[in-house]
Amino acid sequence: MKLLCSLIFLLASTSLLAAPKLPRVAFGVDDLIKEFRGPLQLKISELSKNYIVHKSGYHASYKSHTNVNCLWSDIPGGEVLAKVQMNFNLSENTLSESAYYTGCKDQLNLKELVVTTGTELAPISKKQFFKGERSFDLKKNETSKLYRLLAWDDVELFRLTIRRTVNGKIAEFFIREQRFMNATYSFSNEQSRVIYTFYGYNVSYTRKHSQWSMNRGRASYALKVIANNSGVSPFVYLNSDNTPIAAATFQRFFSFSVLQGTIARLADFIKWHNWIFPTTEFQATGVQNSRFLDELRLTFTRLLSNTDLNLVRNLIQEYIKSIEEGLLKVIDNRPKE
Repeated sequence: MKLLCSLIFLLASTSLLAAPKLPRVAFGVDDLIKEFRGPLQLKISELSKNYIVHKSGYHASYKSHTNVNCLWSDIPGGEVLAKVQMNFNLSENTLSESAYYTGCKDQLNLKELVVTTGTELAPISKKQFFKGERSFDLKKNETSKLYRLLAWDDVELFRLTIRRTVNGKIAEFFIREQRFMNATYSFSNEQSRVIYTFYGYNVSYTRKHSQWSMNRGRASYALKVIANNSGVSPFVYLNSDNTPIAAATFQRFFSFSVLQGTIARLADFIKWHNWIFPTTEFQATGVQNSRFLDELRLTFTRLLSNTDLNLVRNLIQEYIKSIEEGLLKVIDNRPKE
């Protein structure tokens, strides 16, 4: 078994080192998960900026010196408002990490379970954990990974399974235990390729005052992206019939197939669960509202016209970085749904 793992590592690493890079419009594993997990990551990160934090190992609790209203109740100052903690178990070739996020009234809210196989494995750092940061894609020393996002009652919201192959990797994505997409990657010295295969599903999710249903009963179909080291076109986009399509057409199809429906719904799940945590706001300065609004309007125009989408992504990443570094202040006063 060890010999087989070593062979897969050697062959895959050799291909990956020389393989051409896929275009940025080809969403990777971490790109997709960040699309819906972002609100949870931000909430975890902001807890330590808004409340008094006590840390011990991979455990942190958050309190306020004043009363805080949460879950329709006034929580007295000095009482624990939220907790985050992670346990891990490391054997020779397997690492299991279990994270638990608890909100107001000591109510367990969300769980994240990650099981990784490979060599020289190590848990994420405490700094990463308390900032809500994590990569879910395979690293060079990893052969497989399972990620599950669960509600407090073990209802599965999302699942990712990813495993390395001799010349690439295969990732499977699930919403409410039903598969909605596969991403099959292959790499060589001359070419990198990813095939996104989309599947129909029928799921629902019900919580207090909220209910979501999605019925995508369609036949499976695929989109392909190819990056070449040589040739007239470095990037090629294909539909299910292997007919070449424009990059903008690929983006529209991918957005309709995954981002606007499935990923947006997963983000709704997270936003509902964030309501169980105490409220937080972003503390930052340095960007005037008028400039911020002008940039947002320009970004919205680019989205509507489906142009310069890389610039849109770069600007959003810049906003995230500015918030994290304290250069941008955003206070969310919108009413809770």
